[in-house]
Amino acid sequence: MKFYLSSKQNFLVELLILAVSMAFSVLLSMVRVYFSHSIMYFFLNWNLLLAFIPYVVALMLPDTSASSKRYGLVLLGVWLLFFPNTFYIITDLFHLRHVRSVPLWFDTLLIVSYAWNGIVLGCLSLRRVQVYLRIVYGELLAFMGTIAFLMLASFGIYLGRYQRWNSWDIIAQPVGLFWEIFQMLRHPFHHLSIWMMICLIGTFLCLCYFTFLTVAKVGSSRIER
Repeated sequence: MKFYLSSKQNFLVELLILAVSMAFSVLLSMVRVYFSHSIMYFFLNWNLLLAFIPYVVALMLPDTSASSKRYGLVLLGVWLLFFPNTFYIITDLFHLRHVRSVPLWFDTLLIVSYAWNGIVLGCLSLRRVQVYLRIVYGELLAFMGTIAFLMLASFGIYLGRYQRWNSWDIIAQPVGLFWEIFQMLRHPFHHLSIWMMICLIGTFLCLCYFTFLTVAKVGSSRIER
């Protein structure tokens, strides 16, 4: 006997799981505030909100009619602008070396829970974008675009973590942001270690995403059997 859910039911289950998972992270942050009397890690809620934006934007992608392609490109631009925020939370693990106001295991669990939500949101939103691109532009361009998006996300993580740029700085401080990027592209060998880090992070993101896809497909095929 086959067990399956309709697309609408799958979406509702997805939303429910995301809501529970994110609520768990927020609860952990509130517990930490209560016992430590510090809002040290409360910024993770802001980071999680930024990670949720590309997921919402991906849900807004239009149908594939010719009249909606321009709207789709605008949404893809907005999505790409915020997409690095999904995986960025992984780098918040850096903060563990500075704070010891509560047990280390609790802070580790706290940050990992937020990072996990970010990874899941990133993979889910990218999957919707990939499907959209495949329908509109074909399989090859969708695959190449997916790899490019993950590598750009890695570059965005570097800009955010080490250069402290934000997604909205492309509007608020475009000259400074583009000058920073231009200097890195102009003198790549002067920033060799940075490019190596970006490539390694990008490779890790690709592994995360394609593992996510593979597990989802295998699990779905087994259920249908």
